[in-house]
Amino acid sequence: MDYGYKTDRGRVRDINEDKYLFVNDDYVLIAVADGMGGHNAGEIASTVAIDEIMKYNLKGSFLDNTQKKLEECISVANSKIYEYSSSTPGCHGMGTTITLGVITEDKLYVANVGDSRAYIINDKIEKVTVDHSYVEELKIMGRITEEEAKIHPNKNQITRAVGTESKVKIDIFSRKIEKGDIVLLCTDGLTNIVSDEEIKNIMYDSSNLQCAVDELVAMANNRGGNDNITVVAYKIDGGI
Repeated sequence: MDYGYKTDRGRVRDINEDKYLFVNDDYVLIAVADGMGGHNAGEIASTVAIDEIMKYNLKGSFLDNTQKKLEECISVANSKIYEYSSSTPGCHGMGTTITLGVITEDKLYVANVGDSRAYIINDKIEKVTVDHSYVEELKIMGRITEEEAKIHPNKNQITRAVGTESKVKIDIFSRKIEKGDIVLLCTDGLTNIVSDEEIKNIMYDSSNLQCAVDELVAMANNRGGNDNITVVAYKIDGGI
C-alpha cells in the first residue's frame, strides 16, 4: 500500500486552518478541508467538518448508496457549522471547503464544495473537481484565460462553502480507476503555487507517495508559503 499525507501552516499564516482525513478500511476515505473566518473560526469550521465525516463513517459504510451518503454527510456537517457560527460570538460567517473521496477497488467517488481539489494521476493528470470560485466562473464564461486566472487578484474568492448558509449545494463526481492510478486531494495552498504538471511529475516520479507529498509541500513553501498547504494521496494497487 502506498499513500502519503501532510498538512503545513505555510510561511505567512499564524495558524493552520486546514484539516485532513485518511481512513483505510473496506474502502479508503480521504478528505481535505480549508477553513475560513475571523480569528480561529476557520480552524473550528474545518475541524467540525472532518469530525462529522469521521462520526458518519463510524455509523456505517460508504460502500452502499455512496453518492447519497456523501451528500448526507456533508449536509450534516453544514448544519453543524452553520448552527455553531450563528450562536457563537466571533464565528459568524465562518465556513470551510470540503473535498471528500471514497475509493473502492475500481471506483472513485468525490464530493466537493469550494476550491479544494481532487485529481487522478497516472501518466497524465485529470482534475476531477470544479472549483467553486469567482475566477473559475470567469474562465467558464470565457472572460479570462487559464494564465490570467493564475494571477487574478480575486483568485482566492470562493463562491460556495460548507457552513456559510443553512443549506449547501454539493457537487458529486465518480470515475473508474485502475491499478497504478494515484488519487490526490489538496487545498489551494498547493494549487495556487504549484502547477498541475508539476504535481503530476512529482507524484508520478517519486519513489513513494509520502516522499512526493513532502516534496510538494516543500515546493509550495519555497515559493512563499502564502497559505496553509494540505495534500493527501493514495495509489490504487488492485486491492483495498
